[in-house]
Amino acid sequence: MKLNGFDSIAGIYDVLAKLVFGQSIEHAQTHFLPNVRNCTSILILGGGTGWLLRHIRQVNATAHIVYVDASSAMLHRARLQEINNIDFIHGTEENIPATARFDLIITPFYLDLFADDKLTDVVNIIRKRMMPGAYWLATDFVNSSTWWGSLLEKVMYSFFRIICHIESTRLPAWEHIMRNSEFDMIDSASFYRGFIKAVWYKSNAK
Repeated sequence: MKLNGFDSIAGIYDVLAKLVFGQSIEHAQTHFLPNVRNCTSILILGGGTGWLLRHIRQVNATAHIVYVDASSAMLHRARLQEINNIDFIHGTEENIPATARFDLIITPFYLDLFADDKLTDVVNIIRKRMMPGAYWLATDFVNSSTWWGSLLEKVMYSFFRIICHIESTRLPAWEHIMRNSEFDMIDSASFYRGFIKAVWYKSNAK
């Protein structure tokens, strides 16, 4: 993933998301948070401007959080949240501290940035930083069987390829990849007429 590719839209990213998706983005990302209130070490990949941090602290006031984002502008905005006990890292999954282990992974609209073959490698890198029985909250777009969903997907990927220089050209089969990477789905919920999905996974690796 290109570092700082999202810098140019960091200031309008949240506004843009609400204009297109209303409250669906927020509802999807916060839906399962109450179920992981006892986690002690949380990794957030691609958290953007950091608004999610406030919601995490409402249900879990003490967990240590490692916040990784490829955009320095997004990280700057996340730091302005002034949430305690957080390490901010400018980078990608490649920059997760080698000795760190987490009992909760959160990837808000992160998996959709990669092509299928690359995403398999990304998931494996993250999985190696998880404690046995750790949880993963994945929120992302899913392939739509509707004409408007297919059109919206094409528009989004064209926009982000031009503006943010992402490599992927279409939604990856991220749910299939997660199933094949030693994760069991505990629960899921759909938003925005099925175009957005939040999935709560548990690692079954020994």
